[in-house]
Amino acid sequence: MEVDVVNWETLETIHQANCFGRVPNLALESELDPLFPPFEDSAILELLRQVHTVHTPGSALDPATKKRRGSDLQAQWQDWLAERDQLQFEIKRGREFLQQVQKELTLARKGLEDWANSERLNGRNPLLGYTQAIVVRERVEQFLAGWLATREERLKELRQEMEQYAQKHGLQKLL
Repeated sequence: MEVDVVNWETLETIHQANCFGRVPNLALESELDPLFPPFEDSAILELLRQVHTVHTPGSALDPATKKRRGSDLQAQWQDWLAERDQLQFEIKRGREFLQQVQKELTLARKGLEDWANSERLNGRNPLLGYTQAIVVRERVEQFLAGWLATREERLKELRQEMEQYAQKHGLQKLL
């Protein structure tokens, strides 16, 4: 896997554009090249075109129309793959953070149980700090559990959509 060095300002511009639905105003399009390698998988494109031709009524269309429809199929498939990859990444990251929060919550509860010794050794009462930390982490834990459930449900729905589409168009090889 190759990794290219990219200017953080470029990444920030792209992130803001993705978050706010705007097209980034970049001085050079070449700045995007390391982030988005060109997709030229002619085998998948050709397979999509063939499948579309076979499954399209009135497949006696002109070649330009067939090519455009094949490109549309490819674009839809690529959108689904990108969304699937993004959901998988978000779920993985969410689970990691949830585990971290649960570990911190366990440590805070242990500290709360031993507050008297801590007060005796440090000369100040740690109850307020421990209880606040526990409350905040419990809320974060609840939020993450619900957030993960919605992401996992969307991933399940997306996989079903992709499977149905692949079966309908004979693209099971791409799954």
